Amino acid sequence: MLSFTVELHSSYEITMAILTAELRCLEWALRSMKDLAYQEIVVEPDFHEPIEAVMQSSEWPRFRVLLQRINALCASFASIFICDGVCCL
Repeated sequence: MLSFTVELHSSYEITMAILTAELRCLEWALRSMKDLAYQEIVVEPDFHEPIEAVMQSSEWPRFRVLLQRINALCASFASIFICDGVCCL
């Protein structure tokens, strides 16, 4: 029987796990659109944090490698529109 005790619990880790998942989904979506030869795309995320991280990569050092891959993918499109459900940038 396996048992363990959680000594430290932090909601920070849950938040980072969600952000990591959102960024990986964004990377997958961008790569898929690139593979399908789309040149203009619209991104409408569920959360604002992934877009904030992409737009201000230097402020998110924990995700540096993932953000570099996302930014490289973004550069391969003619245009990307980011919508927050109300307006597009």
